[in-house]
Amino acid sequence: MRASGKLGKSRVERERVTIEGAVAILGLAERTIQKMAQRGELPGAALMGRRWTFDIAKLRAYVRTKERAKWQPRKQATGQPQKTKREPGGSVDAVERLSEIIRGLREDARKRAVKRGS
Repeated sequence: MRASGKLGKSRVERERVTIEGAVAILGLAERTIQKMAQRGELPGAALMGRRWTFDIAKLRAYVRTKERAKWQPRKQATGQPQKTKREPGGSVDAVERLSEIIRGLREDARKRAVKRGS
């Protein structure tokens, strides 16, 4: 624990928080956090009696790790970053194929509607 303060007064900073503190840090629902803690997915989680407590530093590190993982470029099996539609020369074959499928399904639906109306 760390002590800090002014003019000789000390204040002890908390190292652990309850579920309410974890909600504030993670931005998730209480029940979601409880389930993640039960599954061992949250570092620094400990069940004290019937109450979950969480190490603040480990929760914040967990959030930073998730943030970094989200912003890493995806890699293909070759180990090269995937090209996306937004990058020059990016591959949009999958997007084009899905657009074709959607257009086809819409056309089929229109034909069926016209057939029912006749």
